[in-house]
Amino acid sequence: VVALEPETGKTLWEFTAPGDYDSPEHRSHANPLGSMRGLAYWPGDKLTPPQIVFGTEEGELYSVNAKTGKPNPGFGKEGVVNLRTPEVMNGFNNLHYGISSGVTVYKNLVFTGTHNADETGSKGPSGDVRAWDLRTGQLVWTFHTVPRPGEPGNETWPGDSWKNVSGANVWSFFTLDEKRGILYMPLGSVQNDYYGVDRPGPNLYANSIVAVDAETGKMKWHFQAVHHDIWDYDMPIPPILFDVVKDGKRIPAVGVMTKMPLLFILDRVTGKPIYDVEERPVPKG
Repeated sequence: VVALEPETGKTLWEFTAPGDYDSPEHRSHANPLGSMRGLAYWPGDKLTPPQIVFGTEEGELYSVNAKTGKPNPGFGKEGVVNLRTPEVMNGFNNLHYGISSGVTVYKNLVFTGTHNADETGSKGPSGDVRAWDLRTGQLVWTFHTVPRPGEPGNETWPGDSWKNVSGANVWSFFTLDEKRGILYMPLGSVQNDYYGVDRPGPNLYANSIVAVDAETGKMKWHFQAVHHDIWDYDMPIPPILFDVVKDGKRIPAVGVMTKMPLLFILDRVTGKPIYDVEERPVPKG
């Protein structure tokens, strides 16, 4: 990460994440990558100066001083949080787990998605979304993108088919309604992308936009654009916030799009489609 003086292009500071770049985790990529698709800025508080926050493809979350580029010693372990925890790795410690897009900040929280093991079979690290305290690096909440027994949506996974499923990840960008404190999560397909015999059912919350309370991670609503996806028709587009005027009424809306591509326009607060959505059955593959 490099900070520049905008008027002149003069380098103010540079930061390179430490690590063993000849490790198996790094060698698993054609081009080992650090900060992916953008950064986040946190203005800090009385105890913590302004920070630049970013994730790496090696499963690390960094917080560095926005003025100096020095790691924040109070964040995780000397400025870095290891995201590859047992709770998400599911015992598949040799498979890839990283951050592939810029993280999102709200108040004192930073939200992380996942770039997990693509096309390595159906089982692997989970795509859970997590929130971390920017002051300390402590985990605040986890949203299970493949719901577990007792959680809404688990009924869409017959038997034990929900266990250790990989995918269902936010690999692109979150969108945040700061006024309402709602985090919108565009979730990808579950693994394997093109084979679904071992995961019958709709497979929530794959191929869905899920809205949660940003401070607690509690789900407000979900909308699944593709049931039981076997074409990798996930949601690469960051949800778009705008207002719709319909029948003289202004409605806060969120637009979401899949790779098909179809644009779904939903009520931002309730998740209900503002315009009619027609579901069409397709031949079974």
